[in-house]
Amino acid sequence: MKKFNKNIIVFVVISLFLIGGFFATGYFEEMKEALKSFKNSDKPLDVKIEKLIDDVENVSTEELSYHDAMLDINSFVLNKTGTDYVKKDSDIVVKASNDYLAYGVSKMDDEIITKYTDNISGLYEYTKANNIPFLYVMAPQKGYGFDYPAGTENYIKDNCTSFLKNLSDKGVPYLEIRQAMEDDGISEEDGFFKTDHHWTPKTAFWATEKICQKLDTLYGFDYDKSVFDLNNYNVKTYEDWFLGSQGKKVGKYFTDLGVDDIDLITPKFDTNLVVSQPLKNETKTGTFEETLLQMQRIEKKDLHNLNPYATYTGGDYHQQIIENLNNTEGKNILVIRDSFACASSPFLSLTAHNTHILDIREMSGMYGDRVQSVSKYIEEMQADYVIILYTGICKDDAKYTFEK
Repeated sequence: MKKFNKNIIVFVVISLFLIGGFFATGYFEEMKEALKSFKNSDKPLDVKIEKLIDDVENVSTEELSYHDAMLDINSFVLNKTGTDYVKKDSDIVVKASNDYLAYGVSKMDDEIITKYTDNISGLYEYTKANNIPFLYVMAPQKGYGFDYPAGTENYIKDNCTSFLKNLSDKGVPYLEIRQAMEDDGISEEDGFFKTDHHWTPKTAFWATEKICQKLDTLYGFDYDKSVFDLNNYNVKTYEDWFLGSQGKKVGKYFTDLGVDDIDLITPKFDTNLVVSQPLKNETKTGTFEETLLQMQRIEKKDLHNLNPYATYTGGDYHQQIIENLNNTEGKNILVIRDSFACASSPFLSLTAHNTHILDIREMSGMYGDRVQSVSKYIEEMQADYVIILYTGICKDDAKYTFEK
């Protein structure tokens, strides 16, 4: 029996790209250049093929109206030819040994980790001086325990360990959700999406109770335990509905695990909220579903162009305020967050009266300017609790700079 030639797959997919681009403006001229480069190159065949695939994908991105389909075809080729990582934009998307997608992560300099922990410690000292309970919550970073392919870097464990040691040395109260997952028998595979870097809504729901329990242990945080009884919620599962951020970069066939299911968790009990975005002068009043969920992100299945995870709170905002009218005697909580709080802060808000949410990252697409002084904001909102909820540790000066 003849050995299967992987180059046949490459030939077929290139042919499909050529046929598919028949009506695309400028497509053939671009493809002729790519094929000419392939023909004239003196590189080894495998290198030439990889370069040709990259060129075809670049042409399809620029010229084809149906790039998504072409990306998926390319992901099938990469899968069948044994490719286990792809450089896309500034990221390395890896296929771990369990077939979950993750990001390659380089080792962070000790000086950067020290600077970030110094900044966190500074904010903690401010809250302590003003008798305001503080908790740093490290959400788990996907890939912590994954086996990465050769030629890629995975320093998540090293970076997180160094970071938490610094926090501990400075006396900053923290909660490591990854360790809590391990203690409760929740694996990374159970806790994360297959094609996205975020935790699942069920994991976020579970983790929010862990945050409340930690606040209670440290500071006597009094909250309604029934809020975290999943029996008090409707859980609707949208099957094969979500291609995550990592899957969108490499195509849905890069992993054999397929696309993700996603759960929509909504209270069975009465909710009455006022949710505002002051920077956009927008306010919604109503139930949990009417104010904290953007159903247009999940009602339609659109793997490449919609993000169902952002159904929760609508995604990333510099400022969001949730007033719980059913808990007027509750506390005022400030959450300084990244995107892991999208699926967590809605449930946390059910334990408080006011939940103020700040995202101080400087990202394109976020409306308005970030809060320049977190300490001033804490004073103005009269915070009863301050929580930082960030995933792992990454190089992002804005994320760890609380006073500008």
